[in-house]
Amino acid sequence: MRPAALIPALGVVAALCGPVAAAEFGQTIAFREPVGYTWTGELVHRDVRIPEAKVAARTLALADSDGDAVPLQVEVLEGKPDAVRRARLWLKISLPNNGRPTYRLTYRDDGREARRPPGGLTVRREGDRLILSTGAAEVAIPAPSKPLDLAETPPPVVGIRPHGSKAWYGQWQLHGAGRVREIQTTVDAAGPVRGEVRLKYVFDERGRTCEVAIRAVEGEPWIDIQEKYRLGEGARMACVFSDRLRPSETLWLPWFVGTDGDVRPAYEVRRDGLAESFRGEGRFATLRPKWSRVADSGQVCLAVGSGDGRPAVGAVMVCPGEWLRPYEQFPTVRAVADGGGGAMEFPLAEGARRWALLAGPVERFDSKGKLQALIRKHADIPLDRVLNEWVLEWKRDPAKAAPHILATRERLERIRDDVAGGKDTAAARLVLDVIGGKSPGDRPLAEFLAGRRERLPGAAPEATVYLSRSYHDAFLAPGAYPRRLAEAMARADLSAAGSPAGNARTALLGHVFADRNYWPGSDGGWDVGSPAHGREMVGLGIYAAAMMPDHPHARRWMDRALGDLREDLRRTMATEDGVGRNSPGDQAEALAEMLRPARAAQNSGLADPFEWPEWRAQIEFLRHLHTPPDPRLGRRSLAPLGDTSPWQDTAGRVFGVAAAGIRQRDPKTAG
Repeated sequence: MRPAALIPALGVVAALCGPVAAAEFGQTIAFREPVGYTWTGELVHRDVRIPEAKVAARTLALADSDGDAVPLQVEVLEGKPDAVRRARLWLKISLPNNGRPTYRLTYRDDGREARRPPGGLTVRREGDRLILSTGAAEVAIPAPSKPLDLAETPPPVVGIRPHGSKAWYGQWQLHGAGRVREIQTTVDAAGPVRGEVRLKYVFDERGRTCEVAIRAVEGEPWIDIQEKYRLGEGARMACVFSDRLRPSETLWLPWFVGTDGDVRPAYEVRRDGLAESFRGEGRFATLRPKWSRVADSGQVCLAVGSGDGRPAVGAVMVCPGEWLRPYEQFPTVRAVADGGGGAMEFPLAEGARRWALLAGPVERFDSKGKLQALIRKHADIPLDRVLNEWVLEWKRDPAKAAPHILATRERLERIRDDVAGGKDTAAARLVLDVIGGKSPGDRPLAEFLAGRRERLPGAAPEATVYLSRSYHDAFLAPGAYPRRLAEAMARADLSAAGSPAGNARTALLGHVFADRNYWPGSDGGWDVGSPAHGREMVGLGIYAAAMMPDHPHARRWMDRALGDLREDLRRTMATEDGVGRNSPGDQAEALAEMLRPARAAQNSGLADPFEWPEWRAQIEFLRHLHTPPDPRLGRRSLAPLGDTSPWQDTAGRVFGVAAAGIRQRDPKTAG
């Protein structure tokens, strides 16, 4: 047959066979609620591997268990958009208490775009601006093309408004010296579920920098802003809310209010009329990301308009662990000169800060619970972090059975054997004296140590309180709920004797205590504040790691907490030979507070802080100040120097606990 005659024949064959059929593939994506809490409308991601060849990202689609399509954002991690090997799926989910929802991911190898429902987040250009809209709030971001002096340069935000509003709220302006060569504006994510825009200000002058990341989630009234800058003394960003918003009142969340002579805690959102909020041109409030006893300081402040829908716009400070030189970065809220509104001013001299803009109808923000739920969801404990970074379920190691905090399993068994066998040891004698009422003490604890109780009374450590409040609620501040947790964790650890202690909820606590955004310590330039409060927070981190030494992150928790503990130990010393900065009595009290968590760390086997030379130096210094037995007291005491009382008996307990810890490495020094 001639070649020309083959052409019609081949056409007939192609018509009969038709095109090669495209293949559709699928995977099940499952989520599991880990701690017994209900999460609503949370942004999460899931990384998936695509083993099939020639799968384009545009073909991926997701459906819930009812078969309804779900808005999906696909980020290619490996491969190319037309041939994906690994992808990150972004979506919003709700997880009921102990729920296990499943989703079906489908994709094809023919490149045909999947039909996905549109999400609410978009990024669009309007002139020299980008508009990032979540469907609940919109923010205008500059994207100019010509160089400008700093005072004429648009700030990272040039407008904020609730979705649907025609007017942009706030007159935004930068103040300071310098010339901006360009603003590099990059869109890293443009919806439909999440958006991210980055700005970099490029200056003619060396040494001036400003970089900003703006993030948002579909359907949320929260615009997250992360800044790092060095613009020189006096530089600031100001925003005035007046004419367009026509504010009638402020809505804010202080920790304490009042004057120096009458400072009192504030338990709920305050709503003050404009005239009450702004008297003259003075400062009304200072915004901070971390709990403070300073009057008229708070985490959130919004201006509430008087127009249709009563729009509210404002700012919330979050994530203190991400701030640098924090005390120079606090924004202030003040009155404007004509008394017709308020202004927020953000210092930009040098530092780093994370905060968020809020915009929406006032009903979204008008209670403490609503505001704290937003802070928890977007900053403190997002579900995405819980599912993808925190470990709440892990294989338990029976060899690392409890207890570890107050005692070890070996020491507990020894005490019980001594009591049962009638041995006259110091520990057995003390336990029996407390049980018999001859010595003061915790009788249920003594009965447990003697083996006469199976469990200790008391509530188990409760973690979900951290999910129902924001990190910097006064209830979760040092000296409040954390103080109860220390005892609860120690008792739970003892009660679990013989088996591994802890569960998903106590693991959640471990992650919280290690989170610098909950307790930053001295990171970034924060003041620790009350030393006793700092030791309380550090002790919780050590207790969590010691309670669950088989947890994959236990060593990380322990290292973080022990770093803070050693820093504190060094702060109590005036010289390297152990002389204290304060009176011997205060030094002994401080050591007593640090020795308890240090012994728990040693008991856990994760680390041994008693190898630090600072312990020996301070104990030796106090030992030289310990008097011979005083017949009036019936015991020895510290020399009454400074405010040290002769009736103080802390030093004896310090020597006993320190000796027990040091003995494992240096029996001779321990005596």
